[in-house]
Amino acid sequence: MNERAIAERARAEVERIKAAEQAELDRRQARLDELAAGARKRNEERARQERAEADRLARLDEAARAEKEEREKRAAFRDWTAQGGNPQDFEAEWPAMRAAATRRRVEESAASARAAQRAVSGL
Repeated sequence: MNERAIAERARAEVERIKAAEQAELDRRQARLDELAAGARKRNEERARQERAEADRLARLDEAARAEKEEREKRAAFRDWTAQGGNPQDFEAEWPAMRAAATRRRVEESAASARAAQRAVSGL
């Protein structure tokens, strides 16, 4: 074989090796893209499930809060009427009564927290 033929064969072999390496790189990149798409899909599904769970818990919290308020209102109504209050006046007075009860609970909670802090700090 002459030098020219050897050089041509070497160039062809280099091109074949480069093409094989590029094909391998392309295959790996396609696999990475596929994995990234799968991860995005899983992350989106996980986020959707977390939002759905948060919404469910919020609805439960709201339902529990509404149920608690309804119980408090019924108890206040019973007390109101037992003390001789007019049932028709109760609905007008209920918002103020609810606000007063909320203020009282906040004040009691703050007093309790202060007492606990004093007990921890040894004062």
